[in-house]
Amino acid sequence: GVTVARTGLVRWAAACYFVGTVGMVLHFARLSWNGLVLSALAVTLAVVLFFAAVLPVLARAPAGPVRLAFALAYAGLALTMTAGLLIGLDRRCAFLSGAPMDHLAAHLTLGLFATFTVAIWGVSSKLLPMFLLAPAPDPRRQKAALLLIWCGAVLLAAALWFGWPAAPFAALPAAAFFLQLSLMRRLLGARRRGRIDAGFRYALSAYADLVAAGVVGFLIALGVGKGTLLSLRLPWVYGFLVLGGWLLQTVVGMLSKILPFLVWQAVYARRAGMGPLPKLSDLSPERLQVAGFVLFRIAAVGLTVAL
Repeated sequence: GVTVARTGLVRWAAACYFVGTVGMVLHFARLSWNGLVLSALAVTLAVVLFFAAVLPVLARAPAGPVRLAFALAYAGLALTMTAGLLIGLDRRCAFLSGAPMDHLAAHLTLGLFATFTVAIWGVSSKLLPMFLLAPAPDPRRQKAALLLIWCGAVLLAAALWFGWPAAPFAALPAAAFFLQLSLMRRLLGARRRGRIDAGFRYALSAYADLVAAGVVGFLIALGVGKGTLLSLRLPWVYGFLVLGGWLLQTVVGMLSKILPFLVWQAVYARRAGMGPLPKLSDLSPERLQVAGFVLFRIAAVGLTVAL
């Protein structure tokens, strides 16, 4: 309900972010740590510019789960960036104690759960009720889920970073997952739109992969397969389920609803009342979306088993 006024900063942030991330990928491939740190600094500059553009918006936004989610997500992003820069600098001149792979696991945990998952839950609490014609989740329970997942992810990342036993700290994210699943179940049960289209099949099936990732994560935290090849394979399965199964599916599902709406607003809204206009459902073929969803699910299961 608030307009972003500093759009120029957002454009500069997008440009810095694109250049920085492409540079990071190239320097990762070449194992060029000096270039990697410089590229990471470009990404950091992008985040600072973006913060400068959106923090005034966040300050004026109505209080509620969405505002809390983005406040936590931005804080999680700042922690993620800090951890990543420390890891990059440590590669040039070692000063961090502990195992480098543990530092990387902490960095990824902050990014995947304290940043992206928190933001996704906040957006879902607004978009899913709107498109499914369902009442919004209970604000107090939604805020509790957001705080649990963020605090749990930060504590779990600290445990991984300092080499503490991870299993006890995984309890908070697990509690957050179950609370969020109960909110989604209530939302689906109270919806007035019976049919669930392909876009929301992505968004909802992503929760199945999130649960599967949680199970695999617990196995890793408990040390299952330690000293065997299984200890190397489980992290790959875990990473794929979180990135490909949870984050990617959710983003595809949300964008399949948001993009047609934005296109309709930009192209057709001004012509309302002047003649026949297409419906949102006419802007994207449903059959192709369903085919894409089925193929994605087959591929995701196949890749998980292969890993």
